[in-house]
Amino acid sequence: MKYCVFCGKKINDDNLFCPYCGNKQPELKEISEQNEVISEKKKESKTSLVLGILSIIFTLSLGLSFIGAILGMIGLLKSKNGEYKTLNAIGIIVFIVEALIGLIITIILLCLYA
Repeated sequence: MKYCVFCGKKINDDNLFCPYCGNKQPELKEISEQNEVISEKKKESKTSLVLGILSIIFTLSLGLSFIGAILGMIGLLKSKNGEYKTLNAIGIIVFIVEALIGLIITIILLCLYA
């Protein structure tokens, strides 16, 4: 016995359609293709998460902020379904803020010692 993928009721293994809701039951090939798509999306999601975390870590580390910004941009581009885009964007924003602070400090020091 198997269960209808739409209504969840028990149906015979050889039924192509559910006798209760009338929906066509997917073949094993269709189910395996759907599982592959889901698996691929999970891999993309994990990659985007790792790139976002690395982006923030490298951006906060002295001297490695360009690597963090690059990783953040790559993470934004790889994030097709929108997951973890915020995390990657934070890495880029932290880089921009850090670069602006560095520029302001450099200008102040140049003005003081010029």
